[in-house]
Parts: sequence; C-alpha cells; structure tokens
Amino acid sequence: MGVFRGIRILWSADLWTSVIRTDHFVFFLRLSKIYTHLFFHASTSCTLLSPKEHLFCQRSLHASTRHLHRSLLSLLPPHYQFLSRQSTSSDHDDMLHSPHLDTFVFCKANTHVGPLQLDDLSDDIVDLVVHDLYVLRYKSVSALVRSGLIDLI
Repeated sequence: MGVFRGIRILWSADLWTSVIRTDHFVFFLRLSKIYTHLFFHASTSCTLLSPKEHLFCQRSLHASTRHLHRSLLSLLPPHYQFLSRQSTSSDHDDMLHSPHLDTFVFCKANTHVGPLQLDDLSDDIVDLVVHDLYVLRYKSVSALVRSGLIDLI
C-alpha cells in the first residue's frame, strides 16, 4: 500500500478507478479465453498458462465435465458418452475446439529482440524495442512468447 500511496496522490480518483477496472477487465478477458478453449488446454501440455491459470483450467474442466455427465451424457448410450470424441469409432479427439493461432495479438517486448521477419512469404521486418507495444500475428511471435522475450497483453 505504501508504494501506491504516492501514485494515488498524483493520479485523480477517476483515473485510478479506471486503471483498476482496466486491470480487472484484462484479467477477466484472459480467463474467458482460457475457459473458451478449456478442453483444448486440458488435452495439451500448454506451458503458456501460469500455475494459477492452470489450476483454474483444471478446476473448471472438472466442474464442467461433472455437470455435463450428470445432466446429459449419462442419458446417452455408452459409446456416445465422450466429451472429446463423437463416438467410439473416432480415432482421435475430433470435438475439441482449438484456438485460432493465426490471429493478431497485442504484445510487448521485454528485451530488445531486434529485427523480426513477420512472414515467410513477405520481406516485412519489424525491429522490436523494449517496452514498445505491437500488434502482430501470433504465428510470427509464438517462439518469442514461449521463450519469454515477448509478453502477450
């Protein structure tokens, strides 16, 4: 509280409230994205989730699975009681909704990364500077996100 006391004096109460609301919104947005792709995150070893997000994913998956089995799946024939497959004849998880990874994301560089080629098909290059914000395709920066050089916002 001592660190924020000086900042609160400099900022107006309205601005402070809007910053807090923005942080809560970003947190809510992140959890809603995780919840949307809950079964995908549970089926893969996703290292992009923090330990608390991973715990949220596990608990939400357990609650959703229990609810679906109690309300619907237990009424179906045994070979249709799967959450990830259409039937026992499916040889892979064909009902998992995977996230679309070729979309644009907001990101911030943690260190000076240097030039980054945006696409394999084009010669567009971006110089990533520390603390600058960028809107780039996730496919172009996924390796940098996994290594911790870039954070998603």
